Amino acid sequence: LHDENKDIRRNAAYALYSFNLINNEVIQVLMQDLADVDKNVRKSEADTLGRTKPQIPEVAKALVKLIQDIDPDVRYSASKALQKNKLQDPELVKAFVKLLQDGSEDDRKTVAYILGKIEPQNPELIKDLMQVLFDDNLDVHEAAADVLAHIKHQNPEVAKTLVLALQDPDKRV
Repeated sequence: LHDENKDIRRNAAYALYSFNLINNEVIQVLMQDLADVDKNVRKSEADTLGRTKPQIPEVAKALVKLIQDIDPDVRYSASKALQKNKLQDPELVKAFVKLLQDGSEDDRKTVAYILGKIEPQNPELIKDLMQVLFDDNLDVHEAAADVLAHIKHQNPEVAKTLVLALQDPDKRV
């Protein structure tokens, strides 16, 4: 994991998981290397940590930091790792909401789906998703609509907002 060659560092992280060689010592090294200059190394380490021990508080915190990484692939890997384990840490939700509001189109789309899976009943989150429902990007709009459609029966305000969205002239909505 400390080799000068980025490909070796990246492959080492994947190999550790593949051969089930993850222990506390390896987790500590992986977490230290999450700041690697190479995005592919950060991505593979996020994937490895996400597949193994994201429920450990230190690992979850490290992955939450990665959802704010400069590289969209790293953010996606960290987001998926956290989503798989349905972590409902307030810091995680806060970081996701920030991406939902300020992230790239891909970030907003991914986060809309993830937030609906990990914490669908959070009133503030529902409010943010209802705002994203009117996003200019149709993929983001569609992701928010899908999530909100699954919780509409539990929240009359969501149902009203979905009805407004149905009046959108774009047929994909």
